[in-house]
Amino acid sequence: MKWTFSRLTLVVLVALAFIVWSQVIYGESASSDNLEVAFLDVGQGDAIFITLPNGEQALIDGGPDNTVLAQISDYMPPLDRKIEHIVLTHPHADHLNGLIKVLERYEVGTIYEARLSYESGAYRNWQEQINLKKIARREISQNDVLDWGEVAFEVLWPISSALKGGGESNVNNSSVVGRLVYQQTAFMLTGDAETEAQKTLCDLGEAKLKSDVIKVAHHGSQNGTVTCFMEAVSPDWAIISSGKDNKFGHPHAVVLRILEEFVARTNILKTMEQGTVVCGSNGEVVNCK
Repeated sequence: MKWTFSRLTLVVLVALAFIVWSQVIYGESASSDNLEVAFLDVGQGDAIFITLPNGEQALIDGGPDNTVLAQISDYMPPLDRKIEHIVLTHPHADHLNGLIKVLERYEVGTIYEARLSYESGAYRNWQEQINLKKIARREISQNDVLDWGEVAFEVLWPISSALKGGGESNVNNSSVVGRLVYQQTAFMLTGDAETEAQKTLCDLGEAKLKSDVIKVAHHGSQNGTVTCFMEAVSPDWAIISSGKDNKFGHPHAVVLRILEEFVARTNILKTMEQGTVVCGSNGEVVNCK
């Protein structure tokens, strides 16, 4: 009995030592000079998981269900149960529902979202979870800059008088649009911003919009890509997050034609075809696969 107990104790101690040591090793490797942006395959929805050069994580939207949890686990260090930054672009279910599951599973540092008048059971649940867990919450609008260590999230939209209510299109056009900037590289993250919002953003010009990567707005919907916006962003890569065989026909053929005017066809990547798309930046160059 003593021998069995000692052997069991040894096995447990070795296992614990391995877990702790792997955490140390992983923790050291997580901090690097690179920014990693993973456009997660969550079906018909959006979820973007960001690993910052300092090892912290950010999550922008969470997709329509708990699929995001399995996806996140591929990018989180062992034993890491905290996501430092969460951005909700807008409270439609295909962006929000997965985030509620994330709040249940992980500790969260700060939540960022725009002021918006919207009613749904999921959105009420979201707000209740934030209050219950006493998570820091910050309202954001145009010209705010979120300081994430060496990386900045420049909020381009909505303006402080964001559209409120009045139909689904207004909610989409109140999406948080942000430019994630790391040294000489940038990612344009658009939520579901439609024609109205994008045409207004065109006025900001190339100096404010130029980015290496664009997350195509509204899953490639026909009303989600404007030529003047693409011209100002002038990306090398375009990422479309949409579900396989989705009922909306995303991405729309018109959108693909517009994208091909600015981006090489091989650099238009779709989660519905290849699963999660991961882009890495060393501060000078971005590559996606």
